Amino acid sequence: MKYNKTTDYALHIMYYMVHHDEKNNIPLQDIIGQFRDVSRTYVSKILTQLTKAGLVRSTPGKNGGYQLIKDRKKITFLDVIEAVNGKQLAEPMPICRAQKCAIQEIIQNSEKKALDYLAHTRLYDISEH
Repeated sequence: MKYNKTTDYALHIMYYMVHHDEKNNIPLQDIIGQFRDVSRTYVSKILTQLTKAGLVRSTPGKNGGYQLIKDRKKITFLDVIEAVNGKQLAEPMPICRAQKCAIQEIIQNSEKKALDYLAHTRLYDISEH
């Protein structure tokens, strides 16, 4: 499973949006303001990926910004991770000579459990401490 800086920013952006007033567009500047030392271009690229994935929509203009499309109470960690990293499938690594590799089986099972956990953990249900 891929998890990198872009994934982290995407999750934080969506967390902010999920816990923001749902009736109003959120200006890009407000979203950028949630982070330290991040460029407008970088955040815009992430928002473009989230838009293409059908999680948010962009409204241009003076009162424009970003708004959630998907129900805020249903957005999962996996939705966001897959929006920026693509589908998260455990890829078998055929390095064992044996037909069935016990090590690879454990790795794949752990990834399946992690993906299942992320698929059932909603951003709406968490709060930062």
